Amino acid sequence: MKKPINGRVWPRLFSYLRPEKKTLIAVLGLSFCAGILQLLVPRLIGFLLDSMLPGEVWDLRLLWALALCFIAAFGFGIWQGRGVAALSNRAAGRMREDAFNRLSRLPMSYFDKASHGDVTSRLTNDIQSVNEALLQVFQQLFSGLIILFGSLIFMFSIQAWVALVVLLITPLSFFVTSIIAKTSHRLFLAQSKRTGSLQAHAEEMIEGQKLLRAFAGETE
Repeated sequence: MKKPINGRVWPRLFSYLRPEKKTLIAVLGLSFCAGILQLLVPRLIGFLLDSMLPGEVWDLRLLWALALCFIAAFGFGIWQGRGVAALSNRAAGRMREDAFNRLSRLPMSYFDKASHGDVTSRLTNDIQSVNEALLQVFQQLFSGLIILFGSLIFMFSIQAWVALVVLLITPLSFFVTSIIAKTSHRLFLAQSKRTGSLQAHAEEMIEGQKLLRAFAGETE
């Protein structure tokens, strides 16, 4: 059960998403549309403010276009969230099924050595953490990348030197993010280990109540 993390983790993780190809494509398409609309909103606001300057004609079509962008982005966001939730939940269900089948094939000697709480924690807490990670990846990562590259294109078209400064700062943010991710990964492993120990202790204390009462050992 306790295997080191290596390069095969991500292919194995995405193998659980293969049966959801249609849903995955739909989610990516919705993320792309939502990201494009989020980029158009500030652009339309800029055009609308320019039309309000003295001597300019206020174009109501920009206001209608802005309202439609807000409504469409909201709708795409809702459908994207529903698709991502369905995709990640079904993937987590397949993970739990595979983990349970793997446990059913393990010898009894493994359960004599391993803590019951640790095994339960892997089937519940760890898979739930993977489920939440998939939710965040598909909800934020893809749309965030679209917004990032789209913003750079808009900035280069408006003011090239400002876009160049942002482009130079971006690798620094990726570097800081990688450091935070490594630290979080180490702390998450420690948290998972402590959660398993705590769950094992609670399970043993609760399950042992009947045995204690049977031998009148409550006072001890």
